[in-house]
Amino acid sequence: MPAEYQLEEEVIDLGKYWLVLKRRWLPASAVFLLVFLTATLAAFLKPSIYQSQGTLRIKESQSGLTELDLGGISPLSGDSSPLDTEIETILSVPVLQAVLKQLKLTDDNGEALRIFDFEEQLTVKKARAGDVIELSYKSEDPSEAALVINTLMQIYLADNLRVNRLEASSAREYIDQELPKTREKIEKLEEQLRRFKETNQVVSIDKEAEVAVEAVIKLAEKINEAQGRAITAQTQSNSLRQQLGIDKQQSIASTTLSQSPGVQVVLQKLQEVESQLALEGTRLTPENPIIQDLQDQAAVLRSTLQTRVGETLGAASSPSGTGQLQVGELQQRATSELVRFESERLAAEQVALALSNTQANFQQRTAAIPALEKQLRQLVRDVEISQEIYANLIRKLQEIQVLEQQNLGNARILSPALVPDEPIAPRKLLYIFSGFVLGSLLAFGVALLLDARDKSVKTLEDIKALFSDYTMLGVIPAIEGVQSKIKAKGASVSADVKRELYVRDTPNSPPSEAVRMVQSNLKYLNSDKPLKVIVMTSGIPSEGKSTASANLAMAMAELGQKVLLVDADLRRPVQHRTWEILNRIGLSDVLVGEATLDEAIQEGEPNVDVLTAGVLPPNPSALIDSDHMADLLKEFSQRYRYVIIDSPPLSAAADTLTLSRMADGLLLVVRPGVAETGSVALSKDLLKQPGHNLLGVIANGVTADQQPSYSAYYYSYDQRNHEDTDDSSSGNDVAVQSNGHLKD
Repeated sequence: MPAEYQLEEEVIDLGKYWLVLKRRWLPASAVFLLVFLTATLAAFLKPSIYQSQGTLRIKESQSGLTELDLGGISPLSGDSSPLDTEIETILSVPVLQAVLKQLKLTDDNGEALRIFDFEEQLTVKKARAGDVIELSYKSEDPSEAALVINTLMQIYLADNLRVNRLEASSAREYIDQELPKTREKIEKLEEQLRRFKETNQVVSIDKEAEVAVEAVIKLAEKINEAQGRAITAQTQSNSLRQQLGIDKQQSIASTTLSQSPGVQVVLQKLQEVESQLALEGTRLTPENPIIQDLQDQAAVLRSTLQTRVGETLGAASSPSGTGQLQVGELQQRATSELVRFESERLAAEQVALALSNTQANFQQRTAAIPALEKQLRQLVRDVEISQEIYANLIRKLQEIQVLEQQNLGNARILSPALVPDEPIAPRKLLYIFSGFVLGSLLAFGVALLLDARDKSVKTLEDIKALFSDYTMLGVIPAIEGVQSKIKAKGASVSADVKRELYVRDTPNSPPSEAVRMVQSNLKYLNSDKPLKVIVMTSGIPSEGKSTASANLAMAMAELGQKVLLVDADLRRPVQHRTWEILNRIGLSDVLVGEATLDEAIQEGEPNVDVLTAGVLPPNPSALIDSDHMADLLKEFSQRYRYVIIDSPPLSAAADTLTLSRMADGLLLVVRPGVAETGSVALSKDLLKQPGHNLLGVIANGVTADQQPSYSAYYYSYDQRNHEDTDDSSSGNDVAVQSNGHLKD
């Protein structure tokens, strides 16, 4: 379904464009003919242009220099093309001036051809493949075209050879100047490299880094071993101290005193005196001279012992009693073991410390190696680059000396220019076809532009779009369109088709059927309250609202309904001419009290009464907007089944808005091609005000150009209708009397 809908919408859009072209065919045709004829004349009047073409091949330079390429095609950057450089050389001013000077080319006026005009006819470009350049020149003279290309290629080759020789000489001079500088630079760099190795004691920095790493690893292993021995000795020492109940200092002091002869002799004597004093104390009193003498000896020995201990250990390390001055053999051995373990621990710690210092030195050297290596590589690289440059300069100098003795260039003629046989321009068919296409596009654009500038409502689709919020009650075809369509199909047409009361005079015509459809749709608009008083109006004049009012009244009367048609347009009334009746007495006379309704109402057709406008008043709005008018409408609704009020256009007067508030509803007649978007917008704004009941919209006077599919259906139906009518008429003619009534 979406695809079908999209296809249908595209067809409708194409139809709209076709309608635009039909509406604007005259200016569009003028634009198309102007462009097409101009292109055709240009194709036949423009002189023939010939083009000759030649090719050049660009080859690599034989020198191969890095900085001084002798005519080579190596690009200076990745974005540039060597062929582009050669093309710019060919198009350079000196080369082109040399060609103009040698050939003495002139323009159409016989004056010397300017270089800018010469460049316009000359084309130089790269070929599709290979290192080939294509040159072409356009001229009205085929011989001249070939001569220009051949001369240009010869001048370019001569200039290329001259430039190559000049570049070779310049390159040799440059190398002669650079060789001493490069040699001096190499010597300086080699001296810097030698001083660097001597200063940093570098022989083979890669080997040194490998040895240093291995030494650090081995030292780490030895440090771990020494630290292990120290931890083992520390563990054994702690175990012995716990067994002896002394700390490390006490064990050292006890071992030292037990091994000191001076201390042990005094200690032995002191013990003997103390033993004797204890023995004598058991049988003698303390005042006994023997006891006192022994006590004096013991005091002297203690003092002597204290002095010797202090001399052996130092005053700060003297033991507090004599128990520590003499130990047993087992304790002495344990104490000796404790001292040995402490010595081993201290020795292991000293070894680990020494190894750590050595390891730190190796690590410091290892950390400095990358920086030394970077500096060394930079110096070596500089020396190698300089030596390579020097060697290249020597080699290129020898090549340039050989090239200077040769006449070589980097370009040659691949294909000379030949005299062309056929012109390349103008291409007449292409000109004509281009004129046709361009003329068609411009014509279509002009039609669209003119149509866009036209503010009128052009088609039925435009009306539906503008009044999308309202009901479309009917589409009334144009009576002129019906007549022309019937004539085009070969059917006979009565003059009555042109009459305004087509519902009466041509009851089977498409406009008549369309009005009956409007009348039928009105019956179902409001089922709760039947419509009786209906106001008909339009946005602007000439949209056919008066004709539509008269025919709608006639269509209602055909159903046997009593209808009153009131001409309330007190400024430009037309109903009296439509019905061909007198307008001496009418609505204005009734409103001012100069006549009664019975006197003013006239019979137009059976079941159709017409109240004309009457004498035109100086102030129509005051009469319409009065209580008398409201009372008249109530009386009309009591007398008649339908009351059709033909009111002025909305843009012309306020009478319609006044009547709309009094009536049951309002019908808006819109005619495509006459109505404008501004008037439509104004009508919608006015009718949006409170008190107005817009029943719907009637599209009036729709032609085939404004809605082809709709009109084609009606016209084909109407043609068959006419054929049937002609067959059954039996030669009866219809005459129109002066009063507008039909009689056999």
